Amino acid sequence: MEHWLWIILAALSFECKGQDTVTQTTGEVSVTEGDTVTLGCTFQISLGSNVYLFWYKQEVNGYPKYMLMRWKGTENNAEEFQKDRFDANLNETSVPLQISSAAVTDSAVYYCALRPTVTGNTNTLYKNIWSKDNTILTTSTKCRAQRDNVLQPEAEKTATKGEAVTLGCHYNSTSSNDYLFWYKQHGDNSPTFILSRFKIGTGKTEDEDRFSSTLDSSLRSVPLNIQKLQLSDPAVYYCALQPT
Repeated sequence: MEHWLWIILAALSFECKGQDTVTQTTGEVSVTEGDTVTLGCTFQISLGSNVYLFWYKQEVNGYPKYMLMRWKGTENNAEEFQKDRFDANLNETSVPLQISSAAVTDSAVYYCALRPTVTGNTNTLYKNIWSKDNTILTTSTKCRAQRDNVLQPEAEKTATKGEAVTLGCHYNSTSSNDYLFWYKQHGDNSPTFILSRFKIGTGKTEDEDRFSSTLDSSLRSVPLNIQKLQLSDPAVYYCALQPT
């Protein structure tokens, strides 16, 4: 029996000197359970930089799991993601992830991450930037022409301790029952779940006194409100869409 699978892709980049970027190149792809699928990821790095490329998998309400790393002929796969099913070849400007024998358990959020390091500098300073380009890969019994996506309008936002700030998130979906999530990521750590919102109610919120969000299905918007900013709040914030 063939099953429907969905995979959301997002690109995470670590911006250093120059224009170091990573981008998901795959828009929407549909495949059937048991098929092989390739998830695209391209990158650009500045001169004098070495590059480490990572792929992560994130299941609903979970944190991203490390899958594999590629660097100058060096390969590493997590035990859970053996190379016979999950593989990536690091090329000059790309590191596509290939998943063989697609299974229902492969349904998840997948994203690639770039960590550039400047040659000779063992204490590289860099700033985390979450890519605004989100795409969805749907693995199914047939091709579909949907355009589910998430857009965060602000690349960066600055505020002062004690103030309130709102982070925007807009989405498009062909589903009538969408689930929206907000996550927070500090440095190289895995993103942590903040809250979830869906059309018929609200999900878990870790700190309800300071973090809130309202899902407006008519405006296709789910902004994150943060009250009384603290020194621990500066981080990468991103929203994710799970169409159902």
